[in-house]
Amino acid sequence: MKSLTVSAPIEKFVDYFGELGPRWGLPETPCRLHALLYASPRPVPLSAISGSLDLSTTEAGEAVEFLKSFGLVFGSHERGWETAKDPWEMLLAGLAKRSERDLPEALETLESCWREARDDGAVDSTTERQLRKLYEMAKDIAALDFQAQRLSPHALKRLVGVGRTAARMFGRGPAARRRQPPD
Repeated sequence: MKSLTVSAPIEKFVDYFGELGPRWGLPETPCRLHALLYASPRPVPLSAISGSLDLSTTEAGEAVEFLKSFGLVFGSHERGWETAKDPWEMLLAGLAKRSERDLPEALETLESCWREARDDGAVDSTTERQLRKLYEMAKDIAALDFQAQRLSPHALKRLVGVGRTAARMFGRGPAARRRQPPD
């Protein structure tokens, strides 16, 4: 299999994720590959990935390895590669890996900066308070992340749905922001 038959809407979807990834600090090729696998009804061999995305086999393999490191793809070279079909499951897997990789260092660095600023007589008290507030926010996010990881994808989806409903009730959802005139 040299490539998949990719319809225009799926090509648009794959390209969009390739553009979106770098905006979030992620490499384009793995994002395009992830979108292709998400849209595919069955596992896709590496040769078909290469042909569909116009990549060398090496580039496609590196993209698969990147996604594997985040727990976002599974399969084998013999059977082909696939991803979860539940977007909430993918979100939780990606967030868990990002938290594991990034959160400890962020907390350590922010706490260190705050404590050093607090203990340094030359740092303005307003600056020290700002650093403390940022550190406290990061701790709150870490606690929220820990609790969210304990939820199933279904439970998280329901929880977010409740929040979305409440936001609509109080005119605070995305639609409300679009209706407000610019400042």
